[in-house]
Amino acid sequence: MEKIISGCPALEDLTLIRSMDNWYLEVPQLLSVRSRSLKSFIIIFDVAYGRAGTDYSVEIDAPRLEYLSLSDNQSDVIVVKNLTSLFMIHIDTEFNVKFGGIQLSPAKRDAIRDFLTGVSGVFYRYPYLWPFPNFGNLYRLEVAFCSFTLQFLPVFLESCPRLKELILDFAFSVPDKRTKLRYVPQCLISTLECVEINNVIMWEETGIELMNYFLEKSAVLKKLSVSFTGSSITNQERHTYMDLVASTRRSGECQVFAY
Repeated sequence: MEKIISGCPALEDLTLIRSMDNWYLEVPQLLSVRSRSLKSFIIIFDVAYGRAGTDYSVEIDAPRLEYLSLSDNQSDVIVVKNLTSLFMIHIDTEFNVKFGGIQLSPAKRDAIRDFLTGVSGVFYRYPYLWPFPNFGNLYRLEVAFCSFTLQFLPVFLESCPRLKELILDFAFSVPDKRTKLRYVPQCLISTLECVEINNVIMWEETGIELMNYFLEKSAVLKKLSVSFTGSSITNQERHTYMDLVASTRRSGECQVFAY
């Protein structure tokens, strides 16, 4: 693969798809992509069934790369270098780590942090690592949190000091009584103007906590939109709910919408 890429000096778009369904195929453990012309790179690596004990890694060195999409369920380590032109990124990988109370090894933690630092101008997904990279040029963010990991949201937002628009896909999982959102990041004080929260369950405590957090703590918030999921609700129930929530808003200009 390295020879093919190096033999294409004008290559701008590259998509790599690798499946492990055929266990007898020989798959290189290290995939190295080095290109000075590449602008768009998409990786789709399926789950590595039957490859237990084998470590896979990806190394990307592409100074002109603008778009990177990683859907990688095989690699243990992803190394990025010289991504100075990166404008957009999609990350769907667990680095072969299952979160949820499992302690990361120092080597694994460093590898994930190094990767996130390498793409820190664009996007961030793992709120389990400290310290976070700073995303000073991030103005719009779409991110998913479940109720169990919601406690990491304020500290994560501290890494986005200029954030103006936040789209939060909320997934209710196991209720977590520890979820008390008190810390106020810089963006809530000075820049965050629009928040959209999706998949809220009406009258569910964690969802109410999340909405109240933005309404109470956001000084310049102009719009909060909430979409409900689950059982159908009447217009009267929706208005009653939103009137109750909106009564806590800090910004006098904030409008609250429910769908």
